[in-house]
Amino acid sequence: MTIFEAVEGNCPEIPEQRFYLVEFDQLKARMNDNTILTDLYGCLKSIVPPHQTTVKDKESKCERQESKCEIHLQNLRREDLRITLWGNTARQVDMETIRKTSPPVLMALTSLKIKEYLDKPAPSNTSNTCIFINPNIPETNKYRLQFSKLVDRVQILPTPFKQPTSEEIQETDMKTVTELNILDPLSHKEQMVYCNASISRFATHDGWWYKGCPRCYRELKEQEHDNQLGCSLHGKQEILPCFRVYMTITDDQNDAAVIIMGKPAEQLFGSSCKDLVSKRSYPTEATLPEEIEKTRGQKFLFQLKIKDDGELIIKDIFPHMESSVAPFENDPATMTPDPVPFQKRRVAGTSKKGLFISEPNKKSRSEGEAEEHETTSSSSAENKKTV
Repeated sequence: MTIFEAVEGNCPEIPEQRFYLVEFDQLKARMNDNTILTDLYGCLKSIVPPHQTTVKDKESKCERQESKCEIHLQNLRREDLRITLWGNTARQVDMETIRKTSPPVLMALTSLKIKEYLDKPAPSNTSNTCIFINPNIPETNKYRLQFSKLVDRVQILPTPFKQPTSEEIQETDMKTVTELNILDPLSHKEQMVYCNASISRFATHDGWWYKGCPRCYRELKEQEHDNQLGCSLHGKQEILPCFRVYMTITDDQNDAAVIIMGKPAEQLFGSSCKDLVSKRSYPTEATLPEEIEKTRGQKFLFQLKIKDDGELIIKDIFPHMESSVAPFENDPATMTPDPVPFQKRRVAGTSKKGLFISEPNKKSRSEGEAEEHETTSSSSAENKKTV
């Protein structure tokens, strides 16, 4: 016979979720071994919101569009880790909560698989992955003390433009850099051309940004009647810093001067112009920020348009053609994760409440894992679960 008795006084919080957190420096030992899935925790530094990208199916070799979200975490030692989410997990990332949450935004991700990419750990999701924003766990206080500066706010990076399929690439009007230099503005008016090239250098004779109109992005000019900056269409406006970067691209045969502005520049440099200007971590207007400098030497497929005066304007950026048509299965973090076999799933399900479950010791979780330094943490019902 079951008897229920009322419990007087304050009841202890009942854990709703538990994590087996793994330090970033322990991930190499887990690369390409999904016997036990991995839980990670850190401060969210930047995120590329969910977007569509082209992937190739391993079996059918057919290309398709898939959702992708890229997350950048840091631990207490300010070590960086980038996590790629695919498919339904990426689509369910709660960007509204991330935008509204005051910094620091702390994130726990469960049931990740760790693959290898460029000799580094490349975490990605499985079908069991859950994401928690600011979970109430013991590590929280240390992280809040460490990431309490203004620079620790989450940076929402621009989503990449749609990656062309191999069929679309074959239909493009490809040009060499030499051919770009002799394009006729009249015969190519309103026509887009494409060129595979690398960024060789930047010109700072006219700076790298201008004072733009927040409504139409035209450059603000001094108005005759009051000598104040204004837009030719919208009058006096608050200044919006806008990219205008002069750079040289090369294909090892020749060089061409091009200009990049607006959304393509935000995509290339991974930041808005307003954010870079607000940093003011460079001595002069002619000094390029690190975010721009680090793109030197990188290769891309550029979509360009020639203006009436012969200037070449970059309208879009894609991965370099060689990487665009390479088999995607060679990249361990480009596919929607395969379902994890039942015997390889976590010992404790991540979506169920951990009621009256005693903490298992490390030996009971897996043979040979006793020496692995994992942190066991629990969060309360205040957890913010986004998937």
